Amino acid sequence: VSTQSTGGGAGPPMRRGAARGGGRGGAMAKDKKKKMAMPRRAARMEKEEKSRESAEMFSKSSAMLADCMDDDDDEFCASSDASECEEEAEERERASSLDEGGAGAVTASVGSVNDLLTLQKFSGAYDLNAALAKAIGASLAALEAALAACGDMAPLAGDRAAWATLVALAAFEKHHSGASDMWSMVAEKAKTFLAGQLKTKGVDRKAARIWIEQRVADATAAL
Repeated sequence: VSTQSTGGGAGPPMRRGAARGGGRGGAMAKDKKKKMAMPRRAARMEKEEKSRESAEMFSKSSAMLADCMDDDDDEFCASSDASECEEEAEERERASSLDEGGAGAVTASVGSVNDLLTLQKFSGAYDLNAALAKAIGASLAALEAALAACGDMAPLAGDRAAWATLVALAAFEKHHSGASDMWSMVAEKAKTFLAGQLKTKGVDRKAARIWIEQRVADATAAL
């Protein structure tokens, strides 16, 4: 009797232990599932975020391309880069604002400041030629017409070198104002040349300075 009682009494503790072990195993399985789900959830959120960013970039690119369209000829500008599109638009606006064949008719883009610097002669003067016209983005015919139309060049009326030098000074100030440290000394040499020319006509230094400033303003209007 005692043997059966002992054998029968050993069964329930084992079942309780097994039950407890099964409870721990279930909790561990749940924790494992949660841990496995976390990377998948993070990956899904990252994928959704990238999709939103791609949609925003596509929307911005479409808007930039639409801004680049030319309203007059219904063509797109050559580049989708915003800064280049703005430059092309400015060039079209500048060209359209000038009368064809007028004094400021643009034949090409304005050259670099170095293009203008290298054209100065040893005397400080500039020649009225095609190289100068190209450097300032105007036609030679337009500059010559502006010289003929300028009625305030006395006592240097008709002087091509004087007019070319004034045009160069105007171009420095109008197109290359941000690089004045590069051309300030060249400009002073040009003004010295003009003052010397005026001196031969009986104009003193103070009056020459005033004359140069006024004529540079006239030349600026021709650019």
